[in-house]
Amino acid sequence: MLKVNNNSNNELEIIYNNITLIKHSTEKPAFFIGKGQDSMEMYRGNFNISDYITERLPLETIRKDSNTFELFYNGKLVLKLHLNDDTNQLKISFKAIDSKFNRFWLRINADSNEKVYGCGEQLSYFNLRGRNFPLWTPESGVGRDKSTLVTWMADVKDKAGGDYYNTNYLQSTFISTHKYFCHMDSTAYMDFNFKNDDFHELECWEIPRNIVFRTADSYISLLEKLTDFFGRQPNLPEWVYNGLIVGLQNGTKTVLEKTNKIINKGVKVAGIWAQDW
Repeated sequence: MLKVNNNSNNELEIIYNNITLIKHSTEKPAFFIGKGQDSMEMYRGNFNISDYITERLPLETIRKDSNTFELFYNGKLVLKLHLNDDTNQLKISFKAIDSKFNRFWLRINADSNEKVYGCGEQLSYFNLRGRNFPLWTPESGVGRDKSTLVTWMADVKDKAGGDYYNTNYLQSTFISTHKYFCHMDSTAYMDFNFKNDDFHELECWEIPRNIVFRTADSYISLLEKLTDFFGRQPNLPEWVYNGLIVGLQNGTKTVLEKTNKIINKGVKVAGIWAQDW
């Protein structure tokens, strides 16, 4: 059930299935838009990314028209958002009035005891609280801590040092211990910041199409709703269970020679993962 409190022109509270998701006021805004100029350098799949922010505007006055809200800055309409809860989920759709804006920040309500998980395949931390996670797919890199010698050497020698957030699979989705999941619909660069006790700040380098929330009474039910939203993976084919899948490279001749040696030693081989590209 969706409940919206809009007691004045400057306050907005969005509650979905008894979970307070967004609390916005002039003193503590939840919506920001702005402009930025990115700089991206890539070397062998490793990225050096920076952003020069020229504007970050906290949106102030809110005007309601049914389930559509108009957000203003200095008296000028800059963003519209529409709430829809018709399909067992809350979808908040966004529309920028001026196309010059290419940065967006949204603060999701939080508390200090809450834990969050997700953002794709994160390899360093399970609970994401206390850190930010850039959502951009690079090479994994060498090491996961910039303060270690091995990572420093990899950076100096080949710009190949890793960081705690480096992973080959990222997703703009997280699950909260308040038993909801949140998904931001965009293919732009994003950064999900879980450092603050009172809110999660989601940054996107465009105005996202929408953000979706679903809630549940248990984690199992929440996972079912998550896979219903994205689509469920099919069962693996039977052949993958009938032997070893070996990872080999260095050309067809070498791969086949090594595979035959493995088979001749009595090991069942179900497949070859060849990384010669």
